[in-house]
Amino acid sequence: MPSEGMVRKLAAPAYLVAALLVAVPLLDFVTNVWPPHPGQAVWRYGSVGLFSGFILNPLLGVLVAVVTAAAAEHGRALRVMGWLSVAIAVLFLLASGSFVLDALQVRADVPPEGRTQFETGIWRAVVKYLVVAVALAWLGIAARRAGRYTRRGVGG
Repeated sequence: MPSEGMVRKLAAPAYLVAALLVAVPLLDFVTNVWPPHPGQAVWRYGSVGLFSGFILNPLLGVLVAVVTAAAAEHGRALRVMGWLSVAIAVLFLLASGSFVLDALQVRADVPPEGRTQFETGIWRAVVKYLVVAVALAWLGIAARRAGRYTRRGVGG
């Protein structure tokens, strides 16, 4: 079992790694879809579909942050990350539904010979969103619960 001093020394760099795992893919995504055109179904379909390929590293970043907070007994951080994780899970569920609706609009412009690949891409993205949403929700609920039981309690 690591000592409290060791955990305290590792917490700040671990939080930085977690933040980088979240921020760098998000920045890469934004630079790929800039400038935004949210009024165009093609842009929404493309950007939401592309984002599905970027969500695993941020999920790993959230996990690193939650595990770090748990090891350091940062109860408040656990609870905040828990709520954020659940909120993002809900956003991913909404994004997957919106993505399917946009895909249905864009599908009419896809030539018949490309439809199989197009539809496979839709389901691949939707499955990613759903699986990551479940993982985030589960992690978020567990983090919130764990945040109640830290030794440092409310102040942690």
